[in-house]
Amino acid sequence: MYKIKARGEDYENVRKELDSFVGWLRPFDLPRKRRYGGASALRQARLRNEKRYNYIQKVSEVAVQCFITDGKVNVTSIILAIEGTFTSEFQQPDIFDPRLQEKLLQRVIISYGGENGFNQAIDLASETLSNIKLIQEKKVISRYFDEVSKNSNNYCFGVDETLKALEMGAVETLIVWENFDVKHYFLHDSQRSKMYTIHLCVDQEEKLDSQDKDTDAKWEHVEKMPLLEWFAKNCKKFGTTLEIVTDKTQEGSQFVHGFDGIGGILRPTINFQNSNIDKDAELIDHKTCLTRNCLFDDNALPNVIQCYLHPNYGYILQSDIQQTEKGIRLRLRRNQAIDSMFPAPINNVILDVQYYTDDILRFKLYDEDNQRYEVPIPLTPPSDQILSPQYEFLYSSNSSRDNLLSFAIQRRSDRAILFDTSPGGLVLNNQFLQIITQLQSSHVYGFGENNHDTLKHNVSEHKSWGIFARDQGTNWDRNANHYGSHPFYLVMEQLSNSNQTPSGNMHGVLLLNSNAMDYSFSSLPSLTIRTIGEQVIQQYTWLIGRSILPPYWSLGFQLARWDYSNLTHMQMVVKRNRDAGIPLDVQYADIDYMDARKIFTIDPVHYRGLKEYFAQLNTEGIRTIVILDPGMIDDQVYYQPTVQGIEEDVFIKWDDKQTLVKGSCWPGDVFFPDFFLNQTHVWWSRWINDFRRINVSFDGLWIDMNEPALFDTNNDIPWNWMQTGSNHTLKCPYNEWDNPPYRTKAVYRYDGNWDRIARISDRTMCMSIRQGDIDPKTGQPKYRHYDVHSLYGWSQTKPTLDAMRLITGKRSLVLPRSTFVGSGQWSGHWLGDNDATWDEMKRSLIGMIEFNWFGIPFNGADICGFGGIPSEEMCIRWMQVGAFYPFSRNHNVRDTPDQDPASWPTSAVAIMVSTLRIRYTLLPYYYTLFYKAHTQGSTVIRPLFHEYPTDKVTLDIFLQFLIGSYIMIAPVTDENARQVQVYIPSSPWYNYYTGVRIPANKQSISMEAPLDTIPSLLKGGAIVPTQGFANNTKFSREQSFGLTIVIDSNGNADGDLFYDDGESIDTISSKTYFYATFNWSSRDGQLTMNVVQNSYPHMSNLILDSLTFYGLDPISTTIHVKGKQFHPAVRPNTNIVEVTGLGLSMGENHIFTSKGMAIFVPHYLLFMCFTLWAIRGLLIEH
Repeated sequence: MYKIKARGEDYENVRKELDSFVGWLRPFDLPRKRRYGGASALRQARLRNEKRYNYIQKVSEVAVQCFITDGKVNVTSIILAIEGTFTSEFQQPDIFDPRLQEKLLQRVIISYGGENGFNQAIDLASETLSNIKLIQEKKVISRYFDEVSKNSNNYCFGVDETLKALEMGAVETLIVWENFDVKHYFLHDSQRSKMYTIHLCVDQEEKLDSQDKDTDAKWEHVEKMPLLEWFAKNCKKFGTTLEIVTDKTQEGSQFVHGFDGIGGILRPTINFQNSNIDKDAELIDHKTCLTRNCLFDDNALPNVIQCYLHPNYGYILQSDIQQTEKGIRLRLRRNQAIDSMFPAPINNVILDVQYYTDDILRFKLYDEDNQRYEVPIPLTPPSDQILSPQYEFLYSSNSSRDNLLSFAIQRRSDRAILFDTSPGGLVLNNQFLQIITQLQSSHVYGFGENNHDTLKHNVSEHKSWGIFARDQGTNWDRNANHYGSHPFYLVMEQLSNSNQTPSGNMHGVLLLNSNAMDYSFSSLPSLTIRTIGEQVIQQYTWLIGRSILPPYWSLGFQLARWDYSNLTHMQMVVKRNRDAGIPLDVQYADIDYMDARKIFTIDPVHYRGLKEYFAQLNTEGIRTIVILDPGMIDDQVYYQPTVQGIEEDVFIKWDDKQTLVKGSCWPGDVFFPDFFLNQTHVWWSRWINDFRRINVSFDGLWIDMNEPALFDTNNDIPWNWMQTGSNHTLKCPYNEWDNPPYRTKAVYRYDGNWDRIARISDRTMCMSIRQGDIDPKTGQPKYRHYDVHSLYGWSQTKPTLDAMRLITGKRSLVLPRSTFVGSGQWSGHWLGDNDATWDEMKRSLIGMIEFNWFGIPFNGADICGFGGIPSEEMCIRWMQVGAFYPFSRNHNVRDTPDQDPASWPTSAVAIMVSTLRIRYTLLPYYYTLFYKAHTQGSTVIRPLFHEYPTDKVTLDIFLQFLIGSYIMIAPVTDENARQVQVYIPSSPWYNYYTGVRIPANKQSISMEAPLDTIPSLLKGGAIVPTQGFANNTKFSREQSFGLTIVIDSNGNADGDLFYDDGESIDTISSKTYFYATFNWSSRDGQLTMNVVQNSYPHMSNLILDSLTFYGLDPISTTIHVKGKQFHPAVRPNTNIVEVTGLGLSMGENHIFTSKGMAIFVPHYLLFMCFTLWAIRGLLIEH
């Protein structure tokens, strides 16, 4: 069996151009005919028939092996050559696999086997083959004419123009007439030691002068060959497909006579804005697909991947496994029988597998021959003791695919495959890395920071998302990438052979890479990652660094807006909110406080007196945060931060090490500090200190524009040039870094924004510039911005927090816009520039949950939307859900009306106050959750499936969320809605407002949600610490504590409380904190408060004053503690039982005992007892 190439020119010499001998059968001899009669003759006939039948079956089997790969037919058409004696058998319709039968183009009868028979078959099928060639020819020329008719600039013609485009690597498909008679001459001028290339037609060859008329120098013919032959030899090195055409078709004749028989289709310029479905055109566009040396399926269904790698693309195991100190090592070599997708393939690769801890396995693929960039973030070192590793590394070589290596990660306990590269597609090039894994289930979450409309990814959509730090708000495009880079995903696993039923297990994968990336899903389900260059989360944050413990005051409500216009406006907003009863802990100053938007300055006119006002707010318990940007104005005379920064060599430079890289931003022309340099940290800290000491005091810093963001890079002028008076923009060079061979989704998504094709450096810095300390080996800064672009915000965050802690001696808070893996060790994050829309409100819940996964639990969106104008109803609903964000701030853009809570009518204000009161009473619970996130790596906000991992329904839910394990919020996120559908998983749940137990189990219910209510529930088994309300945390921290006890089906509940002074830096390591546990047992009729750590002195001055019960029947019940007796009371119109006036010290252990009847009411008696209690209450009142 032979497979024949499908290129046009090959059909003319098909006997010589056999692509591969893809299958073989041993010759066999039929039993000779003997002159037997009777039974012997019958037996011999039967043997002959059996052998013929076996041979035919073998042919059929080998055909399947050769022509079907991964379930797909790998040939366009089949011609079946049949030796005459087998004619009847091979005429049967079911002789071949049905998939091959569909491709059967012609049957020919031959007289011989072997090579002679093959030659005869080619002759007999020549007309059919010729027709195929002509069809192919018509298609390719029609494509060429289509580009010409569109005047797309995606074509070239003529020898000179085509050769120039070819040498630039711009030609995707080169089309040449088969009788093209131009010859290629490579000439040498010996006198001037120069080489020349000329091209002449045959009839011009005689006119070729062997002497230069100007210099009298003689030319030596170094090389002479037909240009068509030169193309055949050299096209592949330019990544170009050569198509040889005839003039036998109308299209061919027109091409030969109209375009001189030579032309090229250039690599396409792709505009994705007009796509009806969001596809990655780099992968599915037919033209680009072929250019990448991939295979294209013209018959693929809509939304199904059409472009795929050659099945034999990949790496081959070169040697036996080597044992290393903490794992194993494999040496791989690229299968060079298949052309590379992109230039500079990495041919020799090392695969290291490291057992990091018992629960974490790391594998690393890297270039054996060249040292490459590695992400310079610190990870927790691997454990010294690996006692019982939970994962196993498996590998295999596929003999049917050139022995390509694939590997998998398997969990030992249940044999689940968690990472599986068997689909193939491993590509490792200098500037393009790709790995494909078959997912264990389709329940996939994570990856950020980018837009998606659901928490769980829809793997059947075949969409792509970019990961690349970009100054791009969430209000642009439904799957655009944003400010940060978090290549971390989670998979909720499913039971084998089940209908996506979750097994209860989950695993997470970190792809530690800081280059521009994109990722795509398929319905296999599989995940493709491409880059140019509740236990799972705990393990992840252990690896990358635990999140900060935010200062207590940062958990309070916060106010900001861009452009208060002046200090008087800010003061008026603060006053009206405080007067309206809105609690306020933090007031912000946005960029409008600056003088001409230069950082470390104050507007002397509009914000005169800001220093004194902020100092006044501080005495009243309100903290202040100001915004800073990294860009420093190019004023090298008067602006001292820049003057001193140049002296101290802190700014990013071009490769000449002298010229500062200058772009455009808010103040005009700016330089950017290089935070990979230690001297930059010193300079930055000094200027923060001086600014805070001299100009204005503040408690935290808000860092904007640190992707880094520049205005209109690569455009002619910046959009704000009339404000700044400068029309300068950064214009990046054209090179391998600023124009990489693969354009990720983070780039091409912007095609159409300007009158040009988008570039990776748009809106930011050039990728080719360098940063960091000088590498002694190269004499150049250590990193390229191409590699560390998405680390810019990360590199600025820690120096900023270090400076604030050094200056203030307090915990402080840094709130950056751009984050990376591990940023949560030093900061929180706000979710960026959203819009006042209901969809954006929904998406904020996704971002809030995902950043808890990314190790940055202190996060939240701009309440009521940053851009646009919210309706009153929308702002009420957003204030309700925003009251439960970990970071709760109302903020909006300039040139829009005020939207702070007190700007609305009094009825709306009352609703907002009531919801914020709930938040403030729950702050001890929130703070305890942040303590656990900081010490154990758990989440603060989590989806339902974290707590109910085997409940399939929870896997798709994100419009309900959990605060810790015990509080469920089901916000209203649709206009005019007055009810919400709430899914009730197993466990008893109680209505927060009424105390009524929800009569549901693993089913959805409709909950009333009038405008003044956000549905909230408490989980049975919880003890939630609370504290009295005040207008900010300075005063709420002096209020008495309470315990909310929610009894589960077994009559039990437990909880805990962490508390400290709320702002010291090292209370945990210094053990200057308070920690207590609480336990309720209905069987024992006892509530226990056990103080575990009591090293926060002020705790003894605070009191525990109330107990609030859900699920307790108070009939004839009394509570006894410290020799005192207390009678429970029912909160009016509810089933909530309260005990007040306890007056107990929080610094002591306490045991509460309950005496009387029906202390705990099982769920099946609840309705009866509540009814009796209501009747009894009426009787008593009467």
